[in-house]
Amino acid sequence: MVRPKPGSPASLYPGWPDSLDVSAPEHQMIQAMVINLRRERNRYRSVKGVAEKSGVAASTISDILNGNTWPSLETMARLEVGLEVRLWPGANPAPSNT
Repeated sequence: MVRPKPGSPASLYPGWPDSLDVSAPEHQMIQAMVINLRRERNRYRSVKGVAEKSGVAASTISDILNGNTWPSLETMARLEVGLEVRLWPGANPAPSNT
């Protein structure tokens, strides 16, 4: 098993992203995004499926889902555009790839 890096979501919040102890509001928003990404992984049946659709490396997606790293803004944008779905919590429509 890979040990989470200090300061990573999994090291700060055991059980990430399902932890109920996420205290920082900005971390709560990222937590919601990761939960939405997990939903998309289930929809595409695998991390590989999400990677193929979004163009984001499967290892990066896996690290985000497992809480080994915080997602970058560019990665979040690439995921949303590639999957054509809103992952970031909010009321805006999903971006279009067309």
